[in-house]
Amino acid sequence: MNEKPKKTRFKTPSELAQHLERRIEALQLVVDGLRGNTFSWGDGEGYARRQILKELGIELATQTAIKRRGEMLTPRARPVGNVYIKAPVQAYADLYVIGLHNIPAPAKAHGKKKQPPAPEVKPPGPFAWLDDVKNPKKGGDENG
Repeated sequence: MNEKPKKTRFKTPSELAQHLERRIEALQLVVDGLRGNTFSWGDGEGYARRQILKELGIELATQTAIKRRGEMLTPRARPVGNVYIKAPVQAYADLYVIGLHNIPAPAKAHGKKKQPPAPEVKPPGPFAWLDDVKNPKKGGDENG
């Protein structure tokens, strides 16, 4: 059988070297972050490097993203770095390693049913005494 060799996407050794260097640099930043030297990425840089790390099996997420997954941070979780989030918050957010810094959130209690709200009690108005005249209480003194 004549199978064609797979085409590589690198045309030169230099292209391959640059490809590998980008991955090594992203990995090294995570290693440094795990050792306490956190990094700080801008929006575009953060997106590109997180994609590279995801290809390598390492996923970074913010605390908000972890909560959206139905998980929570471990008590000893420390961010490895932070990234600028443009919209909607326009602020830096800490990044955590998925699988290392997160655990499933505790299940919500299923046995308790939510109590309906208590009926609204209106204060007696100026003509509340008429209710007693219209609807006399049973078993009391009734003149009549």
